[in-house]
Amino acid sequence: MKGLSTGIKSTMKSKWLIFILILLLGAAIRFYALGDSSFWIDEAISATAADQILHQGIPVFASGELYSRSLVFHYLMAGALFFSHTEFAARSISVIFGLATSVLIFYCGRIFGKETAWISFILFTFLEITIVYSREARMYQATMFLFFLTLYLMYEKKLTLACISFLFAFDTHPVAALLAPILLYELWKGKANKLLFGVIGFITAYGMIGFLFSLKNIWVMHLLAYLWHIKYYFPFAAVSVIGMIMSWRHRFSSMLFLSIFLVLLAGFLNSLFAYRYIYLIFFPIIIFASIALSKVRGKYVILGVYMVITSNLILPFSYTFVLIPAKISHYDPTAPYADFRSAYAHLPNLPFVATFTPAAAFYSRNPDYWLNFSFSGRNDSWLIKNGKEIYTGATVAYGIDDLPDSFVAVIDRWGFGKLDPSVQTFINNCVPLYEAENIGVVQCSQ
Repeated sequence: MKGLSTGIKSTMKSKWLIFILILLLGAAIRFYALGDSSFWIDEAISATAADQILHQGIPVFASGELYSRSLVFHYLMAGALFFSHTEFAARSISVIFGLATSVLIFYCGRIFGKETAWISFILFTFLEITIVYSREARMYQATMFLFFLTLYLMYEKKLTLACISFLFAFDTHPVAALLAPILLYELWKGKANKLLFGVIGFITAYGMIGFLFSLKNIWVMHLLAYLWHIKYYFPFAAVSVIGMIMSWRHRFSSMLFLSIFLVLLAGFLNSLFAYRYIYLIFFPIIIFASIALSKVRGKYVILGVYMVITSNLILPFSYTFVLIPAKISHYDPTAPYADFRSAYAHLPNLPFVATFTPAAAFYSRNPDYWLNFSFSGRNDSWLIKNGKEIYTGATVAYGIDDLPDSFVAVIDRWGFGKLDPSVQTFINNCVPLYEAENIGVVQCSQ
């Protein structure tokens, strides 16, 4: 018996050692060259908000506008930027949340069995899309972690902790409101504290009002585009359908399936479109795929072969598995990128105009003017506060006549494409000073 006990302990130690090694490899891939590239557009907004926390204690932009979105996440980012004012530091918070999600999915998978837990853990650690979002200075990886931590705690009947997790999730991203009716039902069934019930009830009502208002916008093409996006992961996602069918009677499986349905529904009803809006569905998809794979003989051999074949070891541009950090690549037209850092390193000390101002604030200084355009293609009146551009307080230039006789302009490709054609023509005739990926610096005279 003593020998058996020693053998079990040795096996357990070996498994946890493998677990830690896989997690460390996942960390190495996520941290690799983390600060090499400039922020993409939304990252610059988060970095600027965190910067303002460092300087003022609260995320208030130069225009006086409070950036109340994802407060906890941005305070954590501000803490990282305090030690190093770099892209690496800003993105490190998402890396930590990504690794925490790897651990979380292991425990969620364990609800369906040990094999499902291990396969879920391996898939999440090396799947390309989870690596990409774990390397961004935005809140989406934190949202995934808190969203499914809440769901897991609900399943485990730890309702007080689930409520705390839910409040953090809701602060991080309003998509967490989708969980409110489920949590409210669990609280009612569990005869929870009236205060908790009231708080979650209020958020449920708030979320439902927003949902009802969104019903006027049915964006069928968005749903089709999201489903088309998933085709890049089709060989992997198709297996998850089998896992759904195999586990459809399980309570936690029902919760996971409902989360997929609600996130896709929210994307369907949202007038704005971006692939990151449906990122959450990959957590349950991974678990469902793992359930199916866990029932196959030689599962780890099959999984290993599949991961190698569909990885960046063989495919230079991989949408499936990233196994070596030297070839991390991702193309997302809904996350526009420009080399802001390089462009602002070549900015002359002259009055300047910018198309995208948060990047200017982080990499250089607040611009003097902002060339007005709509971010979404509709009436984005929220971009202007008290006659000034919202992020940096720059003077709004509605046309060339609103600009000085001589100025320098930093024009990113995304912003340039949204400018009035007459402004585009004027910019094209300016003197180029510097050009980098999707961005240029020009000197203009009227």
